[in-house]
Amino acid sequence: MHHGRNVVHDRWAHERYPVHSHSLRDQHERHRARERCEQCGDADSAARTGPAAVPVVDPPSTKVKAKANDAKSKLKVTIKPDLGKKKQWEFVVKIKKKGDWKTIKTKKGKTKVYETESSDHKLTIDLDEGKYKAKSKEARGYQADTSDVVKLKK
Repeated sequence: MHHGRNVVHDRWAHERYPVHSHSLRDQHERHRARERCEQCGDADSAARTGPAAVPVVDPPSTKVKAKANDAKSKLKVTIKPDLGKKKQWEFVVKIKKKGDWKTIKTKKGKTKVYETESSDHKLTIDLDEGKYKAKSKEARGYQADTSDVVKLKK
């Protein structure tokens, strides 16, 4: 926690301690220096920040697309990016029941995990009437993604 007037001022202090103060010596040096901290105008911290930090980049995400077939009776799921024929994406399907999204289970009560097929990473699933969405699993350096909701009829 930030207490007192003698603060060790670093590049991230503004994020951790949005309200901060400086010692009298820091204030005096700040008035003499030309550089100013971007957040508060503090010259002392601006001089100590060093090279700019490398921004943290989120890993890429899969793109899950789900839609109904022409008869609106089956769920067609496509997951990108293309991994080639030999590697496929795993995903789960969720159904809306009584206002909550529930993952489809096997007869033994375990989560049903589907896998795309062929080089275009698609799978068509015959499901009952209802509202569904597909969710990819985090894998191969890609984050999970969830499709839009699809309504099926029988």
